[in-house]
Amino acid sequence: MGIVLKFSTTCHPQTHGQTELSKKTLDTLLRVPVKRSTKGWDELLPYAEFAYNRTPSKGAVMSPFQIVYGFNPLTPLDLVLIHTPIEFN
Repeated sequence: MGIVLKFSTTCHPQTHGQTELSKKTLDTLLRVPVKRSTKGWDELLPYAEFAYNRTPSKGAVMSPFQIVYGFNPLTPLDLVLIHTPIEFN
């Protein structure tokens, strides 16, 4: 497929920028749930993760779900069929 991995270090400026952008995005996603309830916000992490994975990136113009699965699920239930093992008798 022509995929080439380019490893980087934590001190590399480009890696630092990507890390800062990820932290900013996570901060934005969790700000409202944490503000509403300082207890139990951790139970909302799966919803924040789902929302993040449904959002198209500016660079790829596709969401992580679209890149991996080929479609953008509307609800977590849309992913159940993908992760359900098929048993053959």
